[in-house]
Amino acid sequence: MFLLSSDDLISLYTQFTDDCDDATLLCAYIKTEELKKINVSKKITSIVVRWNVKDLILGSSDLDLFEYCKENNIALFRNERLHMKVLWDNYNRIIFGSSNISKRGLDAIRESNLEFNKLDNSLTFKERLYLQSVFSSSILVDDSLHEQLKSIIKNTEINQDFFEESFDKYPNYIGRVGFLLSDLPQIESPVEFYKLFSNRESLSKVNERILIHDMVLFDIHNGGISGLFFERLKMNFNNHPFIVEFKDAVKRNHANRPERAGSMNFGAVRLWFAENTTTVPTPRPFELSEYVQVLYTWICYFDDEFSWSVPGGHSQVIQYRAI
Repeated sequence: MFLLSSDDLISLYTQFTDDCDDATLLCAYIKTEELKKINVSKKITSIVVRWNVKDLILGSSDLDLFEYCKENNIALFRNERLHMKVLWDNYNRIIFGSSNISKRGLDAIRESNLEFNKLDNSLTFKERLYLQSVFSSSILVDDSLHEQLKSIIKNTEINQDFFEESFDKYPNYIGRVGFLLSDLPQIESPVEFYKLFSNRESLSKVNERILIHDMVLFDIHNGGISGLFFERLKMNFNNHPFIVEFKDAVKRNHANRPERAGSMNFGAVRLWFAENTTTVPTPRPFELSEYVQVLYTWICYFDDEFSWSVPGGHSQVIQYRAI
């Protein structure tokens, strides 16, 4: 189904989000008031926007989008390479084309842009994997990044030099403080990961979403011999910054108490998560204890120096013991 400038795009986009369980918006330019019109049902849970410094200064996108996202529990990401305009139901339905989320892009007004979009209901696994991979090169927008961008916009004078200068002088904000819960595996174990991967063409919607999440997270795109699969998965898992940092924290814990050194109970893990992670939408709505159990399972599977247990039957404890 093709969507043209003469169509009521606002209603069509709104109906699309209404029909979703949840939706993702990946769009170069977003104006907050137009976003509100298509997100009446509050089904959009993740947004990736370009937010190039020059675009923000010229008003192509709204910086107050951040406040709207905070108020509505939407995870907002920035990716300066983004050029696509996609509204996705996180499975096989998608609207894509030329329209940005702006008045000229969506509203049927006299001075609106000439747009050409399409509604498609048959995304392939490969295409879904590609869309999810956008998040791996995107940065979560937090208060710190938002304030830095506000400061740049406030202190930049628009004159002839502005249009001629290079914007390479501005930081790319490629780093981030702490980790996201989406940096953790969603599949229960590496063995289950391989099972899902080997049968990826016949999975349920939920299992496919968590498989795609973990494939992107650990850069697994090809199958083949199981030994090679697990070798690559082990290398990428053990080298992931979140895993490296957490394992180091376990090793350092109770350093001054020899009888408990190199161990961390659930209370300590909860505190570490609170200080080092940010909650964002994930494919599987785990409770923290479930995240921890999955994390322990993966760590112990790929590192013989770690083990975990539930002493007394009530608190998960992970232990490091050098071999």
